[in-house]
Amino acid sequence: MRISSRHIGRIGLRSAIVIASIFLSTAVLGTFFFLYNQYLTTKQLKAQLMDLASIAALQFNSVDIERVRTTDDMKSSSFQRLTTQLHNITQELSDVRFAYLMRRTDNPLKLSFIADSELYVSTEGIDSNHDGHVDSDEAPSLPGTEYDITDVPKLQGPAFQYSTTDDFFTGDQWGTFLSAYAPIQDSYGNTIAVLGLDMDALKFQRLSQSFFRPTVFLLVLLLGLMMTILVAVSIWKRQVESVLKLEEDRTALINLAMHQLGAPLAIVRWWLEILCESNECKKPNACHHCEICDEMKEGVARLVEVMAALKEVSELDSTKALTAQNPGLIDDALAIMQHDFASRLTSQQKKLVIEDHARHSLVALDKTLLIGILRELVGNALDYSPSGSTITLMTRDTTLGMRLDVRDTGYGIPRQDLKNIFQKFSRGSNAMKYKTTGNGIGLYVVKSIVEKAGGKISIESELGKGTTVSITLPRMRA
Repeated sequence: MRISSRHIGRIGLRSAIVIASIFLSTAVLGTFFFLYNQYLTTKQLKAQLMDLASIAALQFNSVDIERVRTTDDMKSSSFQRLTTQLHNITQELSDVRFAYLMRRTDNPLKLSFIADSELYVSTEGIDSNHDGHVDSDEAPSLPGTEYDITDVPKLQGPAFQYSTTDDFFTGDQWGTFLSAYAPIQDSYGNTIAVLGLDMDALKFQRLSQSFFRPTVFLLVLLLGLMMTILVAVSIWKRQVESVLKLEEDRTALINLAMHQLGAPLAIVRWWLEILCESNECKKPNACHHCEICDEMKEGVARLVEVMAALKEVSELDSTKALTAQNPGLIDDALAIMQHDFASRLTSQQKKLVIEDHARHSLVALDKTLLIGILRELVGNALDYSPSGSTITLMTRDTTLGMRLDVRDTGYGIPRQDLKNIFQKFSRGSNAMKYKTTGNGIGLYVVKSIVEKAGGKISIESELGKGTTVSITLPRMRA
């Protein structure tokens, strides 16, 4: 049978249409994965950056910050400690290029530098263009130097309220960076400065783009669906690499904070105990001194609580699953809650109602962890409820396990904050109105414990009406 030129033309046209369709589909699919990978990498980087900035901000002493105002203070021990701490951050975190502290001025569009990690570096290290001398745009910022934040929206307010990052990467003669900021508070909960970290983002940009090469693109054209799967695997591997790298930085900074805060806290606690037990505090007119001691003890206790929370988060993140070595009986846990919060309920004129419809339920979670979860949730309900309110703790058996609801009629959480409420260092935007202290770690720890035990957690809230946190835990198998 002869094949006419018309048949050849039709076959060629059909082949061209098929090839064009494959090319177009693959190009669209490849572009989608390329952009989606960039989005995920950037999102993960920003989340980790905010964690790093939040943890790093805890190590700075508010007294040292208040003492540094102008260049005349550069010889002080406070300034030396601040620059050393900033330099240590850049050394511990290989991707952080610059670290600095700034405070507000009378001009809302200008901040004032307090200290800069570059002040710790030699002239050779500052000379980025290697021309033998430090140019004006290379010189580090001195205390009191003003910085224009007209083009930096996050420094105009958000950075002094919570940890955040710039929305986009920025570039200059030193490279491409993504900046993160975290507020630094004094012992009264007032924000006195902001910590800034500039992380070298060039390697992360390359990481998010490296899988999409011309050779890979040609293979995708030829292999179609198979190559799409390979691309997906490549994206996953590179995301895992970036997450592991950022996790190493996070762990390094936690260890740095623990190391620098642990010893001073132990010394302060020791001397406070000696002072409170001295004869001066036992004299009839020593009330004023005792009040000061009590305030100092409370401040140290808050720092110890923060360090314990950071350690707990670090241990939870490195634990794949929880084993119920001593399974928790819900009846016992509820009885402990009633006892532990009795005095607090009385002093705050609040009421705790327990509706136990799951008596004798044994959950697949260690008793200590179960009590810790209940203590965190009930404590939050008390903190964010007005005097005279009622907190309800209800249990019941379901097909999925034992369900536990903690419901209050308090202030509630804004709707836009609910999606991030279980993330590390996250608090409701209205939380500072009712409780100035808080690190935003409690609910993250609760969620981690529940999920690692095979359970589920959810939250519902409405401003002015209250909040309900629901937990479902698997029952212990016989």
